[in-house]
Amino acid sequence: MRIPNRSLILISLTVIALRGQTPAPHAGWALVPGGENLLANGYWDTAGEGSAPVSVQVSSGVLTASALNGYLGSVNVLAPRLETKGDFGVVATVQTAAGTNGLIELTGSLNTGALYWQGMTEGEFGVDNSGDYVFGYWDGTQANPVVYQVLKGFGTPQTGTLTMELPHQQGQFLLYFNGVQYGPIADPGLFAGGYIFPEFVLFPNQQLKLSNWRSKCPKATRVRA
Repeated sequence: MRIPNRSLILISLTVIALRGQTPAPHAGWALVPGGENLLANGYWDTAGEGSAPVSVQVSSGVLTASALNGYLGSVNVLAPRLETKGDFGVVATVQTAAGTNGLIELTGSLNTGALYWQGMTEGEFGVDNSGDYVFGYWDGTQANPVVYQVLKGFGTPQTGTLTMELPHQQGQFLLYFNGVQYGPIADPGLFAGGYIFPEFVLFPNQQLKLSNWRSKCPKATRVRA
């Protein structure tokens, strides 16, 4: 189920320097004011595509989500969106274990056709239900991802805290998992509209524990969130 389009929440922002915030695998980037905590006031309990029972709640700075049937997550137009001018990035921390994982998804344009995927552009990265580090994107021309890469595979799911970051720089995606870089991967123009909707995606019969979800950009860039 895709959430119907509603009024977007926009807050004018000017980038401030990153002071003691984590994580930052490379220098010269700052947190976006208003994007320091994407979990706050994001109406995340409205997200859902899976059949009941579905649970999404934010408590003590941690989003915990679960669903038994179907994938959980959808474009949340009620949450603050990031209007991009130049380079940008997002960073998030998840707990990983067998049955615990999750993906961060960035939607660059909403669907424009009768089918949900027509015209919709999205990039997605995180930990799949096998515990692998993955990245993929859709360009609005087909239901399946145009690119889907396993960045690092594991024989068994890892257990612990994982910080994931996707900086978008000079038309390319870079990915960091606990500070280790993967990529670059060329961007075909997913965010040509100048904004992104951040969201999360959860595999069926899995649980997501998401914290420290933030948006970032180079200190010289001005954005909105």
